[in-house]
Amino acid sequence: MEFGDLDAGMEAAETMTMRTRFLVGVLFVGCSGQVGEVTADAPVRFALEEAAEQSQVPVSVLAGVGFFGMQLTMNGEAPLLTNDVATRAATLSGLEVRDVQSTLRGQLIGIAALLRSLRDQRLTSTGTTASDDVVISWFQDVRALRTAIHDDGDEVSTHFAHGVFGLVESGLDVTLGSEHLVLSPVELGPDAPRVSVKQGLAVPGAPLPIEYMPGSPNWSERYGTPIDRIVIHTTEGQGSGNISYLLSNTRQVSAHYLVMRSGAVYQFVPEEKKAWHAGCWNSRSVGIEHEGFASNRNPYTGAAVPFTDATYQSSARLVSWIADKWGVPKDRAHIVGHGDAELKNCNDHTDPGPYWDWNRYLALVNQGNPADSNPKGFVDATTCDVVAGWTCDPDDLSRPLDVHVYASGVMVAAGQANVTREPAVAAACGGHAAHGFRIALPESLRDGQARNVIAYAINLGRGSGNPPLGGGAITCQPLPAHPTGRPLLGGVTPLTAGLRYTPIVPVRTLDTRSSFGVLAAGQSLSLGVAGVPANASAVALNLAVVTPGAAGYAVFGPSSGSSS
Repeated sequence: MEFGDLDAGMEAAETMTMRTRFLVGVLFVGCSGQVGEVTADAPVRFALEEAAEQSQVPVSVLAGVGFFGMQLTMNGEAPLLTNDVATRAATLSGLEVRDVQSTLRGQLIGIAALLRSLRDQRLTSTGTTASDDVVISWFQDVRALRTAIHDDGDEVSTHFAHGVFGLVESGLDVTLGSEHLVLSPVELGPDAPRVSVKQGLAVPGAPLPIEYMPGSPNWSERYGTPIDRIVIHTTEGQGSGNISYLLSNTRQVSAHYLVMRSGAVYQFVPEEKKAWHAGCWNSRSVGIEHEGFASNRNPYTGAAVPFTDATYQSSARLVSWIADKWGVPKDRAHIVGHGDAELKNCNDHTDPGPYWDWNRYLALVNQGNPADSNPKGFVDATTCDVVAGWTCDPDDLSRPLDVHVYASGVMVAAGQANVTREPAVAAACGGHAAHGFRIALPESLRDGQARNVIAYAINLGRGSGNPPLGGGAITCQPLPAHPTGRPLLGGVTPLTAGLRYTPIVPVRTLDTRSSFGVLAAGQSLSLGVAGVPANASAVALNLAVVTPGAAGYAVFGPSSGSSS
């Protein structure tokens, strides 16, 4: 049986998220517009600084947890720390339990104390050390904090920590009453366990980072029914409890996407499948939940919870992209609310409610980000070894782009388009020729399986997505063994002591693309290498094989003696 969405009775839940480095890179502007206003004008700043100083927690991490969980205010969000967790935080911090539960300062001091306690326990139990001001080293501690607050599974806690550090990496600029809080982005490093467009697109081609949340049991097949509607919902809840709810195997509800108040987007069901979100309309629609309330107010606390700019912006980009893919007109007749009259024959919902600004939303959907701001380019070659081509972005034609390569929907390689190409590429890219790419594919693809390989250009900013540049189908067989039966990489014989390396100016000895022609199978070619001293014991050469006609191997070395 298929139900509606999350509107009826989802309880307010906890969550968290954020950014910067200890106290560095944090600006607070008071109501007079001056940077660094004192206490009365910057209560959030001083609460963050006090809590961070007491427990030696980076402000970026602490602010992220507080903003994602309760928007850094006790007025519009349910507190993160309640009941036994608040009692534990009070014991650790030396505060009264009522202060932890009812004041922003108490919540932040309690959160910081819990993070410090969890971190110390982890480092002690594992016998490891970590520098407190290396922000990404707090990832596991934020994850453990989420589990301590509400243990609804490792997956939710991990995604919670991903969300926190996604905001840490992107930075924050928010007005809290009369206080303007700005946190600079933090570079987390290439190995950070985060989910971001820099790491790979969980949903290839999407116009913004989308985190895929596998595991929802609440879907079924469309059986060919065409998609002609996009349904807008509100969750009637807050925080990461929304994620838990949509993954529940007992609620029998789901949605294709969830947009959080922070602008973060999660996918639960592929668009090709039917999510259970709008009753009898499920077969023909894509359903998008939005963190918030149709009444614009949290019924559990009575506090106002307006829809955020980040919600409107992320949702509009998402809906514009979905509509383009499925040919859904971008108007009020086809982008509908769960409570619209035409859906009343199979549900009694009212969301997204009278406070959802349809005029603003549809203007954003139709304004979108014009396709002519998307990266442009082309894939020249797709083989079992390499994907090659070029790409550039009209937003900055001088800047190299990242390129991500997917094989049958799984990211397998990445690189940067920074190789100089022919004049035609420069002409297409504002006079800049260094936009070529050659991205090696992993040998793990050589398993005899057929795959469709696609390269995506990663958008610099404006545009409707990260467009596919092209690709092709490949079926890659394992590499053949060396004809002698020896492994291709053998042992190394040590050189005689006393030898030294003497560099010479590199020279291209042969390029069969411009002379001689393609070597046939079994064919050999001898050439002289100029400029080598008569007393040399060894010479280093590089051999590159491009666009081979079939899988094979090449052997090269001196005409007599051993080779390497």
